[in-house]
Amino acid sequence: MAKAISEAPWAKPVKEVLADLAVDPSQGLSEEAASRRLAQVGPNELQKDPPTPLWKLIAEQFDDTLVKVRPLASWCGGRALQ
Repeated sequence: MAKAISEAPWAKPVKEVLADLAVDPSQGLSEEAASRRLAQVGPNELQKDPPTPLWKLIAEQFDDTLVKVRPLASWCGGRALQ
């Protein structure tokens, strides 16, 4: 039986990761081994982030220094004209 995936497998040499997982790179996993690993760890998928709420998308449009400075500049300009 293969060991659990080690910490930071992307930082290890390929041969070491293959040995840790007991995989022959020329043959891959057998159907039985693939089914067993699928049952143990689930599908090879990234978790999806929850969608961003509409109100937050709209609020992010106003999170800009220029958008914040414009009302102040407009107010100062209006005061100067009086």
